[in-house]
Amino acid sequence: KIVADAEKYKAEDEEKRKTIQAKNELENIAYQIRNTCDEGKIQIDESDKDKLTKLCKEAIEWVDNNPNAERDEYEHKKKELEDIWKPIITKAYGQSQGEQGQGMPNMPGMNDMPQANNHNGDTSGPKIDEVD
Repeated sequence: KIVADAEKYKAEDEEKRKTIQAKNELENIAYQIRNTCDEGKIQIDESDKDKLTKLCKEAIEWVDNNPNAERDEYEHKKKELEDIWKPIITKAYGQSQGEQGQGMPNMPGMNDMPQANNHNGDTSGPKIDEVD
């Protein structure tokens, strides 16, 4: 009987675990976005910063006011936040990189930059230059 009960509740426990994980992910992204806006290390437009701060506050309040929300609700809220956040942060990184004159690794448009190990197409091994 105990084994049967354990099997019966295993699926419920797994779903509850996934719901809690989704809730934590939503809270984490909301706090990370808010902290990124507050730190000022990345130059984000003031209107975008206000918009993001408001959205983060709303998301955190929603989580606090809906402790029994379903997993798909948490995931939907997280996706909404990410869909607004990604274009803003991409634009901000583009502006800050343009000011510095350097590119971020794996950023679009940076594939044509020379790589450290490309020595005129010779990739057979290390190349040593003599220095007098």
